[in-house]
Amino acid sequence: MTASDSSPVSSPLQPPPQSTGLGTRRTLYYLAGLMIVLLVMVILTAPAPLSSKFKGKQITFRGVSFSRDFGDKTFDLEAHRGKVVLINFWATYCHYCLAEMPNLQRIHTDLQHDDFVVIGVSSDTRDVLEKFLSKQSQVWDNIYGMDAMRLGTEFEVNTIPRAFLINREGVLVAVGNGVESIQNEIYALVRNDF
Repeated sequence: MTASDSSPVSSPLQPPPQSTGLGTRRTLYYLAGLMIVLLVMVILTAPAPLSSKFKGKQITFRGVSFSRDFGDKTFDLEAHRGKVVLINFWATYCHYCLAEMPNLQRIHTDLQHDDFVVIGVSSDTRDVLEKFLSKQSQVWDNIYGMDAMRLGTEFEVNTIPRAFLINREGVLVAVGNGVESIQNEIYALVRNDF
């Protein structure tokens, strides 16, 4: 008898050895566990619905703003009473902020003749802001520097982009994680459907 003769030979009358299914079962348990971990991570890291303690309250603020056409000037929200005002907190280093700029530009173009005003509040320095705006078609003013920091702190803005929508009476009516999240409210308010 040779070494090869000592190996078990399956007989045509005996069925081949069956797997226990432990490998397949173990893989399914592993995948199910992985799905549960991913689901928990999504739930824990998903942004909470945005609310603001300032919603429904009269909003006033002023600050030094930069205008592409006129340089530095003072922005005073009170001067825009009777208009719908969108305040957009953003920065040039914020990918999401820049991604929504074309949509914000469209909204501004659509509504600029309907007593609608956009004011940016940028975390950038004046030099960075001026350089960025010189290459853009953005025509609204942007508050920057210490005034932007003060407003961000005052209105508890801890992430950007953040958008505040103020009605014609100066009352904050909507807050969103970016302009796109409150786009319907903007159009409805400007067109008197809100």
